[in-house]
Amino acid sequence: MMLDLFRLIRWKNLLMLFLVIWLLQHLVISPILQVNYGVAPEYMISASAMLMLMLSMIFEAAGGYIINDYFDIKIDAINRPDSQIVSKTVTRQQAMLYYQITTGIGVVCGIVAAYLLRNFTIGLVVVFVPGLLWFYSSTYKRVFLVGNLIVALTTALVPLLLAMANVSALEKFVEPQILYQTSIPATIYKWMLAFALFAFMLTLIREIIKDMQDQVGDRELECHTIPIVLGNTVAKIVVICLMALTIGLLVLAYVKWIPYEIGWGSANMNYMLCFAVLWLIAMVVFVRSNRSADYGISATMVKILMGWGLVYTLIFFIQICQQVGQFIPIL
Repeated sequence: MMLDLFRLIRWKNLLMLFLVIWLLQHLVISPILQVNYGVAPEYMISASAMLMLMLSMIFEAAGGYIINDYFDIKIDAINRPDSQIVSKTVTRQQAMLYYQITTGIGVVCGIVAAYLLRNFTIGLVVVFVPGLLWFYSSTYKRVFLVGNLIVALTTALVPLLLAMANVSALEKFVEPQILYQTSIPATIYKWMLAFALFAFMLTLIREIIKDMQDQVGDRELECHTIPIVLGNTVAKIVVICLMALTIGLLVLAYVKWIPYEIGWGSANMNYMLCFAVLWLIAMVVFVRSNRSADYGISATMVKILMGWGLVYTLIFFIQICQQVGQFIPIL
């Protein structure tokens, strides 16, 4: 039973979410505040607020996975009968109970984080997201393009919530009118928006590919996904165009935003960019296929590329350490 529960909440995805939050906070945001602006650790987001925010995102994501499987019993029975959990090893009543527990914990932790940070917007977001995920699973995922955009948006919210939380933490020690006269908020939001956009694009690509893979079950349940409404060919064109746009955004970010002089950081960023571009191009081979197995490979390749994007946080951190000539303590 416990193993089935871990499979139901997608523990590997939750572990990756934890890693994303930790890396963005400790290898990007904190070094920027410490090195670029000389902010002392005691003026940054507290450990308790960070913990509550992290738990909120992780538990709400777990609840989202559970409720998605709860509403997808018939679709999963067709598309992936061997891996189906709800209605087989976990009853619908148990799944709903698990959903209520995980989502409840997530909402409570999020509200506590919002209280500690004195940020009403964060409180609204952590209450709004579970409702959005519920309606996505029950209705919106069957609506043309809307479901894809919702999943991509909720993924992009992770770095944006981190930016919001860190700026709110600074507002407790610096008057907002003074803080916003500096470039600190803009810098934090710029970097987190870049990660959010990267996550949004790759998630959107992956969701459309998954729709191409799951057409059989989706047709039975009268889902209006892109491949069903517009056809497989158009769906492939959309995915390839989104890949091309992602490549363009990566190149633009590299040219305009990445603050590297010639040296270690610049050389490694060249390798990272080349890998990402070549990886996206290689995905086209599988996207153009008509086999469901190849679509599955493409979706997995997108997840790998997301993980590769996280490697940049380590390069960013090492580069900042080199700039100051010493190792920056990871908070």
